[in-house]
Amino acid sequence: MFSKKDRIQYANLNAKQKETYNFQKFSSVLADYGFATLKLNDDSNGADFIA
Repeated sequence: MFSKKDRIQYANLNAKQKETYNFQKFSSVLADYGFATLKLNDDSNGADFIA
């Protein structure tokens, strides 16, 4: 189990890490409403994920 000291500091993440973090957090909210998400590796058209 993780303890409070193991939590990451969002401000210390680089841009790609922040994008991944935000995707995971938002995916967990969408899962509460029955959505599944898929992260897109190539987001050249502006989409980061599909729900």
